Amino acid sequence: IVLALYDTIPIVVKAKPRIEVDFEEATDDAAFGDAAADCEWTYELSYGMEVGLGIEDVIVPDDVNGVDIPYLGGHTIVGGHDFGEITVIDDTPFGECGSLCSGCLGYYQLSAPPDSILKLLKGSTKSELAITMPGLTLDWVNERREAKGQT
Repeated sequence: IVLALYDTIPIVVKAKPRIEVDFEEATDDAAFGDAAADCEWTYELSYGMEVGLGIEDVIVPDDVNGVDIPYLGGHTIVGGHDFGEITVIDDTPFGECGSLCSGCLGYYQLSAPPDSILKLLKGSTKSELAITMPGLTLDWVNERREAKGQT
């Protein structure tokens, strides 16, 4: 966004929104309950935003109201300057979006899910499963549970 102060000084405002995924080694976190032992890496989505502020070059116009400005027209009076950026939204974890936004990375290793995950999914409805573990079906979960001897 470029704003002009007195139609002369171009002020530049740059919004810099961001979404990040942080991966880190898991610790014995109570938030994972029985699944904590099976979790080697965790992930968390977060968002934030900075705003950059600056001034573009201030240039003498070639003409004013149709009257040419000889010699000076088109020359830079003051070079642009970047005033840096300020944080307007600190790193903030996404809220109520379940395992889509934070959880154990190992949950998505679909070929060999941890036993504790299969136990956690026991009795899930189709809609609950679609929210907590996108891409999984009840048939898939039940097949894996049977293969591991879980009832």
